[in-house]
Amino acid sequence: MAESLISVLEEKNRLKTEQLRKSEAVRKAEYDEILKRLTSVQEQSIQIAEKIGRNLNDITACKHTIHKSINDTSVSKLPITCKYQDESVKFFHDAVPFINDFTNTLQSSDPEKKDVGYKAYDNVINHVDALNIELIKTGTRCLQLETLKKTIEGLKINSDVNFDADMQEIDQSLIFDN
Repeated sequence: MAESLISVLEEKNRLKTEQLRKSEAVRKAEYDEILKRLTSVQEQSIQIAEKIGRNLNDITACKHTIHKSINDTSVSKLPITCKYQDESVKFFHDAVPFINDFTNTLQSSDPEKKDVGYKAYDNVINHVDALNIELIKTGTRCLQLETLKKTIEGLKINSDVNFDADMQEIDQSLIFDN
């Protein structure tokens, strides 16, 4: 009887040990999976932070370009069409707090703040792309206007017709009114 009790206890101990090994293997697998996901999320957050940093540098470069174009020309307004001025002002209004609080936003444990950071990141990319397109269009238009003005000046030199009144009218039409 004592031997059967000992064998039953040994069997019970063996089963508990086996069950413990299985549960530890499951826990280890879960831990490994969570560790993989954590590493992946950390790598993604580093990549996103690098992308945001690059885009912030692009925004800064665009800002310097805008300041330079404002200071270098006699035009007293932003070189942005009326259509995009409100969006640009709103963009800069939203971008300044985001840029100033960038590290706190991404390091926050609050999912809403992170969503705001990623939404702002997407908005930055969209606005920079739109700004680049508008800048290219504006540059092309300026080149076309300069070519037209030079052509008119060339015609004025080669012609006896009085272009002074026409040139004043053209110069007035070239002033950007928004």
